[in-house]
Amino acid sequence: MALMDAEPGASSLTVRLGDRYEILPGEPAEAFRSPTADAFRVVDRERPADHLFALVCSAAIPPRGTLLEPLSSIHADTLVKPVRWGVVDWPPLNRRVLALICEQPESRLVATLAEPFQPFGEDELVTLVLPPVMAGLKALFDLGLTHRAIRPTNLFRRAADRRVMLGDCVSGPPAFSQPILFETIESGLAMPSGRGSGTPADDLYALGASLFCLVQGEDSTRDMDPQELLGAKIARGSFNFLQSLTRQPLKMSEPIRGLLADNPRERWALHDLDSWVQRRRVTVRQSAPPKRAARPFEVGGEGHLTARSLACALVRDPGAVSGIIAAGDLDAWLQRSLADPERSAAMALAAADAGGADGASREARLAARVAIALDPAAPVRFSGISCAIDGFGPALAELFRSNEGAAAIAEAITARLPQFWFSVQRTFRPDHAPLLKSFDRMRLLLEDRRPGFGLARMLYELNSGLHCQSPAIERDCVIEARELVPALERAAAAGRLGEPLLDRHVAAFIAARCRSLGADWHDDLGSANPEMRALATLKLLAFLQGLGTWRKAPALAERMAREMPALIARYRGRTRRTRLLANLGRLAGAGNLAALLALAADPAERRQDDLEFRAARSEFASVSRQIAALARAAETRGEEATALGGTIAAVTAALVGAIGALGSIVIAG
Repeated sequence: MALMDAEPGASSLTVRLGDRYEILPGEPAEAFRSPTADAFRVVDRERPADHLFALVCSAAIPPRGTLLEPLSSIHADTLVKPVRWGVVDWPPLNRRVLALICEQPESRLVATLAEPFQPFGEDELVTLVLPPVMAGLKALFDLGLTHRAIRPTNLFRRAADRRVMLGDCVSGPPAFSQPILFETIESGLAMPSGRGSGTPADDLYALGASLFCLVQGEDSTRDMDPQELLGAKIARGSFNFLQSLTRQPLKMSEPIRGLLADNPRERWALHDLDSWVQRRRVTVRQSAPPKRAARPFEVGGEGHLTARSLACALVRDPGAVSGIIAAGDLDAWLQRSLADPERSAAMALAAADAGGADGASREARLAARVAIALDPAAPVRFSGISCAIDGFGPALAELFRSNEGAAAIAEAITARLPQFWFSVQRTFRPDHAPLLKSFDRMRLLLEDRRPGFGLARMLYELNSGLHCQSPAIERDCVIEARELVPALERAAAAGRLGEPLLDRHVAAFIAARCRSLGADWHDDLGSANPEMRALATLKLLAFLQGLGTWRKAPALAERMAREMPALIARYRGRTRRTRLLANLGRLAGAGNLAALLALAADPAERRQDDLEFRAARSEFASVSRQIAALARAAETRGEEATALGGTIAAVTAALVGAIGALGSIVIAG
């Protein structure tokens, strides 16, 4: 996701995004706020007459960052979409946040669903509402995207011609802010953060529910408990239940019925709705009710006639599942009473392998697999979590922030529950293949205990727009790797960096965002050798500093300089060590991490040090041999002197004897 650079140190009166846009924190634009982002007035310095507003995203939940670039390429004026975006300093919160600059519509179509409003007539809906909404959806669907935030309060009127625009769909997870009324039964069964991007059919269902509210002039379900509403939709069917709430014949019943079909294969597609708008007449396919059993299956004193209802009950009472399976009653009910051999076969697969765990964990895994077998279209439900197959990432992000339930996400993936979900689907969609591959990869990441892996790594792999959650730099809203060094520099200057300097979140964020680094650094960063860890840290920081335009990091360099003497001590040359230590302070003050790395581990310096060491070792060996030879000579010198003295004495005696004999001969002669 490409981000614009925000001007650091922006004042509380004006927050600048790049050189062009000024966000005014003191001037809220309440009419355009989103449940996941506050809105503020924006001044365009190049075009001051333009009406703009900024959505300042919440730091607590991840935005749909992958939508920003594609949305900017859509030229249709039927979407409220960001024209610029970036991370800015936000004085009201004393932190950095993601801001989205959008063109300002005239007004919200419906201000609130908490009270009745003026009903919309069919002509207005057909001329001013449906055509632009369909145009916006078609632009999204053509790019393989979904909106996932269609509801009356997120529709806006365009200032130019009063036609309707689709509102914000970027500032929070898909369908995160959607009331149950506007979500399909399957999506309603998922936790709000785990509903996933879904398919175009999910958006069309939301449009159908929105039309129901608009023609009624109210949300007829506003006083219902969300779970009660969901249960009513399951029991009676979405359209039948909503129609029962009307006190008079339902206007526009054909498109509403077609869009609210609970079976996505029977639900109207965009071309069906367009045909109705053009001719006001399209055959509505009669929705087949869920298959009902001849007799109920009882769980906890409550009888269940459908597989979906039974699945929900077993998820609520996982401890009862193993006994039900062992008794064989469930399989008999599926085959004889419900007459569903496909569900029976899936149930056999579910009971065959609960994932190898024991106790409560095994019960929870078995209950999750049984629920998937009974209701394959529903989310994966396990130990209190409930995620659509493409909703694991945002759900994990929310649970990570709250410190509740993240381990259940990890266990669900380790237990291969997503893979089992894929195995029982009636159809395998093209988008399932990359998801299946991703879950296999996530399982391997969870099993790896090295720095840069584990649950934190999965968090960033499944949430490409999520900022780094390291406690030291979370407030800096680091979304791209090139922003890490500036954030770490600010943390170092403020004394917020702990040990290790690169914690598990920073390491996982680097691994997820910097594919070119390879894998060797994971072992070095987790080494038991302190010098090896320090060198790996310095290498990573030098690499990251080279990614951005921030070239000085004196506080970070000073922090690393504390560990440098141990690295310099690895050089063997005393003169070299003295020289390098003398340069350490100067280089640290300059804040150049690459220069520090060169000081500690310059390849040329290291090679020269090795050459000099080998030469010195060779010279030392030569001198040692000479000394040893002299020592050996000193040990034998006394014996050699004695032997030489004896020889000299013998020779001398012989000479004396010879001289004496010669003298006797001379005298005698």
